[in-house]
Amino acid sequence: MQWTAMKTAWLAAGLGVALAAPPASAAEVETRSVTVSLKGLDLAAPEGQAIATQRIAQAAKEACGTVDVRDLNALADYETCHSAALSTASVQMHSMVAAAEARTRLAAK
Repeated sequence: MQWTAMKTAWLAAGLGVALAAPPASAAEVETRSVTVSLKGLDLAAPEGQAIATQRIAQAAKEACGTVDVRDLNALADYETCHSAALSTASVQMHSMVAAAEARTRLAAK
């Protein structure tokens, strides 16, 4: 893929959720979103969290595309995209894990 503009990616954990990103600067910005299905995972359990993390990492790679590592500008854009995607998804996942753990504690009472 030819990188002609800064690319950002947002991952949405859950089903059918997509996020729109505001422009990071005056430069042209391409925004992509990827939905990561966490259906069927027990996010209160370490195993479910590990699988979710793997899915999110794979989706970040998918959303940010491929890059020629010899092109330092494109590589920097890819790393920015990847980092932003993981950061956004991480916030969402932590919230979902906390909710799952709270439901588990309530069910145990």
